[in-house]
Amino acid sequence: MIRIAVLKLTDVARAFYNGTLELHDQNIMWTAFKAAFHNRFRDVRTDQYHFTQLQMARQKKDESPQEFAHRCRSLGQKTVPQVEDPVTQKLYHEQAEIMLLASFTSGLLGTPGSQVRFAMLRTMGEALKIAITVNQAEIQERHNKAFYLDEACGSSTADRPRGTWCNGTMRNTTQHTGPGCIQSQYHKGPSRNSGNGDDRKCYKCGGIGHFEWECPTCQNHLNSRNHASIRGGNAPQGSAGTLSQEVLRRPKGQKND
Repeated sequence: MIRIAVLKLTDVARAFYNGTLELHDQNIMWTAFKAAFHNRFRDVRTDQYHFTQLQMARQKKDESPQEFAHRCRSLGQKTVPQVEDPVTQKLYHEQAEIMLLASFTSGLLGTPGSQVRFAMLRTMGEALKIAITVNQAEIQERHNKAFYLDEACGSSTADRPRGTWCNGTMRNTTQHTGPGCIQSQYHKGPSRNSGNGDDRKCYKCGGIGHFEWECPTCQNHLNSRNHASIRGGNAPQGSAGTLSQEVLRRPKGQKND
């Protein structure tokens, strides 16, 4: 067994073996061989250091509850002293388990940590089970929310007016009104891509340079109808056009009937 262990030695362990002549003795026992490496590579930090590390353990940003529990358990194992009495050793393990549960509960972040602390559990297994369940529920809720938002935005793009908000992003669908010109549907001014307003197209008369609501053809047509009705006396009595003409023709100082 010693020969197999020697073949597997690497780096610092290999250098330690080559520099220790006692380990090259053919009559060395496996217990002595293992004890020499244990004494050389044992953790020289004090128990107080490991206790402090366990008490100050906090869950990292991208660390899952399982990973945090494994890290706390590794720190807790370093705080357990090794004794020959099995009863005393059992008591040490029970004490370490209590400390492990307290550190895991206080260091767990977010909603899983709150749920575990509210439950006031007595075993590490129960605390880890609740933390994993709540964490998986939060992940599933985020996935569902993102899926429904993307689905709603994708299905209502055709029916949504241009320039509306969707999922925190302005979706502005454009239409081509000429070569190399893009203009929003509800943009009433000149296009940003062009330096003048000649690219505006009227869908009433087909002209260029204005929109339908400011079409001069429609305005001229309405004005001609108003003048014709006023001259022919067809305007309804009390209308705005008739009243304005009467006011202009009435001599100054004459009162209304």
